[in-house]
Amino acid sequence: MTTMSNVARWKVAVVLALLGALLVLGFALRAVFIPILIAFALAYLLNPAVKGLERLRLGRTAAILTLFAAVLLAVSGVAALIVPPATVELRNLYVMTFKGEPYADLNNNGTYDPGEKLLEDINGNGLHDRSYLDRGAGWSRRALRAWNERHPDQAIRPEALLAKLREAAEGNLSRITGGVAWATDRVFGLVASGMSGLLTILSFVLLVPLYLFGFLKIYDRVRPAALHLCPAHERDRFDLVLRRIDAALAGFFRGQVTCSLCKGAVTAIGFTIAGTPYGLLLGLLYGVFSIVPYGGALFIFPLAEVLTVIDAGGLVPGRVLGTAAAVVSAELVEGTLLVPLIFGKETGLHPLVLLVCVYVLGQLYGVFGVLAAVPITVVGKILIEAYLVPIVHEVTDGPAPPPAAAAGPPDPGPGPTPS
Repeated sequence: MTTMSNVARWKVAVVLALLGALLVLGFALRAVFIPILIAFALAYLLNPAVKGLERLRLGRTAAILTLFAAVLLAVSGVAALIVPPATVELRNLYVMTFKGEPYADLNNNGTYDPGEKLLEDINGNGLHDRSYLDRGAGWSRRALRAWNERHPDQAIRPEALLAKLREAAEGNLSRITGGVAWATDRVFGLVASGMSGLLTILSFVLLVPLYLFGFLKIYDRVRPAALHLCPAHERDRFDLVLRRIDAALAGFFRGQVTCSLCKGAVTAIGFTIAGTPYGLLLGLLYGVFSIVPYGGALFIFPLAEVLTVIDAGGLVPGRVLGTAAAVVSAELVEGTLLVPLIFGKETGLHPLVLLVCVYVLGQLYGVFGVLAAVPITVVGKILIEAYLVPIVHEVTDGPAPPPAAAAGPPDPGPGPTPS
């Protein structure tokens, strides 16, 4: 094996070791690195707008500050239109889940009686609707009764079931709490965690814009600086790798955010037309979860169908199919229109591969793993293709044959021997 192959192996080993060390360090300091990762993604998203402002003869700093002002104005306007109705739907979802529609309890019996006045008709059907939990409990009792009638030899007694649930709850409670001292420490811990959470939110609000400004300021100087540190004989190859990484990350972040916004808007409109309860709120959540491939379809679509069935008081085919049609429309818009126009083949990653990487790293490293999954997957794929795959081919196929010698005049051979 040649010396260059050994050098290449050491390069791959060093790069992989550095990536692993950065991942471990990032997880250990995730409170520091999470705002950095968010600012990193936003820099890829907003850098084309900064370049566009620079073409209008604005300096880099002036272009960044102008973009910040425009983004703040746009976000404020959209929030003024969307946040109030979404907040109302979130409040209604909480009320309907745990309490039910409020009414004037004239006889104070805790139960709605015919003739009592509704204080708020949340779904506008003119009837009092119990909470989702009460309806679920009633459905469970009916299902249990039907099971016992069909299978008397395997009958489930509600009292025995509740006793087992209570016993399990008490056992877990005694095992978890450990007494009054634990409860006291837990109260102080919750207060401390609440203060820590508040400080974390404040740090996000303050640090993300600062990091974003710094990334946008040095964005165009990163690749030349990295190339300057690279040996001269490897510079062209390393420049190609950096360009592929930059194109892949930029294509994913810009494309995925754009697709998610469009899918959220299409889904919210479709849910509203189909009569899905809390359509605006669920549509916004669908768009947010769609930043992770298939996240909206896996998590928000089932929730929307469950709420539709509960709100309708049963399986109403028109409403169920309408909710499904809204989701299918959003996915068709993404697959047939947005992906060909925005993504192209810049990332080179199948959505399922990216989905698995996001969930694996999220399971291992939490929120930090979810945010770091895309850069790690994209960078790792390109580095493996550029440096590791050629070594594997060399091991399996053997070293490349030496170049053929240049053709010249035939050798005349030894001359005649003198007598």
